[in-house]
Amino acid sequence: MRTKVVGVTFSNEDGSSRTRIIAGMTESDKVCIERDPFNQYDANAVKVCVLKNGEKKQIGFLAKEIAAEISPKLRKNVTFNVSIAGVGIWNDRPFCEIDIMEVASVPKEEVKPVTSGPSFTPSKPSGPTFNPTRPSGPASTPSKPAGPTFTPNRPSTPSSTPTSTTARATVSGASQPKATPVTSSPRPSSSTTPQNTNNSGCLGIMVGIVVVLSALLML
Repeated sequence: MRTKVVGVTFSNEDGSSRTRIIAGMTESDKVCIERDPFNQYDANAVKVCVLKNGEKKQIGFLAKEIAAEISPKLRKNVTFNVSIAGVGIWNDRPFCEIDIMEVASVPKEEVKPVTSGPSFTPSKPSGPTFNPTRPSGPASTPSKPAGPTFTPNRPSTPSSTPTSTTARATVSGASQPKATPVTSSPRPSSSTTPQNTNNSGCLGIMVGIVVVLSALLML
């Protein structure tokens, strides 16, 4: 793009004359453009400067309609190559015409860091999980054989009361001899039938008691 620099007849803030700067320029001089964000007349203002003797001097601005197109790109750090197409004094008026070429480069804000390729982490093959389990067989609890229950019986004490007139006791397998009834001499009576007395019964009871006590003492 080729355009004329405007505002070449004004002076700079440091008091330097733009006309004198342009009068000493040649087409081989290096020029550049940069935004002027503090310009009170145009928020998109773009300054045109020349680099001469190690100093940067402003020689004017880009036209307003061109600055509106270039300023947003400068804000995004897009770079431009600027060269002088013509410069000098014409009819006692300074003039400067420049060529602006956008550099085909990626803006700084859009530059992305180079990332390495996708990392591959081999995963462990998920084979079937084998958890040995204890066989759940029937729980065998040894049971105590149910044998016959033996409960010793306490020998019962023989009753001291005889069941008959003649008592019989068994001690250590020996049988007690029968008591011989004692008969009393017949008393003279008017009746012919002999009368039995209680003496034989009492004697049998006493013999039975003695036999039982002897058996208890022997135990």
